[in-house]
Amino acid sequence: QGTAPGTYSLYYWIDAPGNVTESDENNNRDAFVIVVSASAKPDLTASASALSTNTPAAGEDINLTATIVNSGNATAGAQVVHYYLHTSVSYNSAHKIGERAVASIAPGTNRDASLDYTVPADHTPGTYYISYWIDAPGSITESNESNNQFDLGLTVGAEVRILGIALPGAYRFLA
Repeated sequence: QGTAPGTYSLYYWIDAPGNVTESDENNNRDAFVIVVSASAKPDLTASASALSTNTPAAGEDINLTATIVNSGNATAGAQVVHYYLHTSVSYNSAHKIGERAVASIAPGTNRDASLDYTVPADHTPGTYYISYWIDAPGSITESNESNNQFDLGLTVGAEVRILGIALPGAYRFLA
């Protein structure tokens, strides 16, 4: 325990001080190679992510789908993905719009973690980011903790309301 990963040689010598008289004094030592591996750890990251639309109107439903993959060498236990909506590259818990529990993921496999979200009707139009953070609480010890956060851009437009229909195919809109 505490030995750095790498290749080591283990040497041994029987009767090193020569206390026992033997017929062959040259066969008392040998060596063999030991390879110490890094401890097995999962590595959670995203292999794909997409928004159902990157130009929703205020009041519109959107879906974010993220495919979470374990590229490590150990199973990752169940974890939670947090989702945020914000206007800059920095965000905090005040920007959180949801979370999803994700079951354990074996090495080399993946799971989908999606979020359905309704942009509030009174949301200010503009450019935003939806970010998601895999294992946001940090409950999984991973081989790489710096590849768990991802951002997708979107532009929120004004809510559009249909007031009435004058003729078939002719609509009046209030923006």
